[in-house]
Parts: sequence; C-alpha cells; structure tokens
Amino acid sequence: RFGAGIFANFQSNTAAFDLSGQYVEASSNTVGARLAFADGANAPFTVLAPVTDGSGILTSASARIDLGSGLSLSGQADALFGGDVKEVNGSVVLGWRF
Repeated sequence: RFGAGIFANFQSNTAAFDLSGQYVEASSNTVGARLAFADGANAPFTVLAPVTDGSGILTSASARIDLGSGLSLSGQADALFGGDVKEVNGSVVLGWRF
C-alpha cells in the first residue's frame, strides 16, 4: 500500500492534536511473514496479510488534553473508505497518573 496526504500536528505542555488525510492505493498482492514460536518446538509458519484491491481515502485524528490533578482525556479515530474496504475505529481513554 502506498499513498500521499496532508498532515497537521500541534503539541503543547497540556494538549496534543494530530490530524491526517491521505489518498492510498493498493493492489491485490498477498504479503506474508514467516514466524515461529520462541520455544522452537513448532515448525515455522506463514501469516498472510489481508488481500485488498483499489484506492481509497484514509483519515485519522487524535487528541490528548491534560485535565489537571493527574487526569488526562485522549481519543483517536481512523477511517478507511474505498475499493473493497470500509473500516472505522476509534477509542476514548480517561487516564490518571499517580
């Protein structure tokens, strides 16, 4: 997979924001990786990446804000639309540093 895009990032002592938008291109190629368990008792095996085809738009956004008293709030969202892939995911985390 390859692509081109625009990116924006801001960071301070109390907050961070990161945004990106990309055009991505892919062909229906199978990529594999040879792996083996650390104990060596099993033979190596191949793990294949998902096969995909076509171009699409990949967007992502993330943010972190320090709320004070060791608390922080962060979140992220990603979306990929195009070809034979439609994927959206995200998360929100409330953290406490003690």
